[in-house]
Amino acid sequence: MMVQVAAATHVGQVRENNEDCLYVDRWVAQTSGSFLESAFGLGEEPLALAVVDGMGGYTGGAVASITAALALGSQPLEDLGEALSELSRQVADHGRSMAGHGAMGATIAGVVLTAGEARIFNVGDSRVFRLVDGYLGQVSVDDLVPDPTGVRKGFVSQSLGGPTERRLDPHEMAVPIEPGAVFLLCSDGLHDCVGRDEIASALEREPSAAVTELVTLALDAGAPDNVSVIVARVE
Repeated sequence: MMVQVAAATHVGQVRENNEDCLYVDRWVAQTSGSFLESAFGLGEEPLALAVVDGMGGYTGGAVASITAALALGSQPLEDLGEALSELSRQVADHGRSMAGHGAMGATIAGVVLTAGEARIFNVGDSRVFRLVDGYLGQVSVDDLVPDPTGVRKGFVSQSLGGPTERRLDPHEMAVPIEPGAVFLLCSDGLHDCVGRDEIASALEREPSAAVTELVTLALDAGAPDNVSVIVARVE
């Protein structure tokens, strides 16, 4: 069984720095305009994909996201909860070692693919979607506390690292691998700007074309945040 993967990250239309980071099988990219297209065989060796979003508003978001992405490549993935806790510890420790970066944190959304199943995980409000037989469903869980003023969509309630010490409670689920299924991993820079119908329509295309279309849709919508997208189609 094969999986076709494409990935891209873009700084967006407003921000000066890209605080998002892409992770695809130990390939890590944070530079705006980065693009990957590749094919992988699915077997016993897991294929890990993730989007990491440095938390806006905190000094060092870019440092937090790339710290987490690089750390992911060195973690055993049999126990995702323990792996994510270790990522959180490394982000927190790195932040405390740098002046003014003690509150840096990041959200993460990812999937670990094998020939038998897809293990989905997330912390924060980066998301994983799955398209099967034309139906697009969100398979991650947003860690958001509603904003009582209604001015913002809400506040991230947990992250890797971050301004407070707390026990990490990552979200995990497993779904069977189905030929034709498409997985979308994205930062909130995409799903806050582009509607579900537009996302579903784009995912009907080949992964590289889908990624290009999704980033373009976000940019056309104003892209006030960084935009990062990974699309994986099971063949």
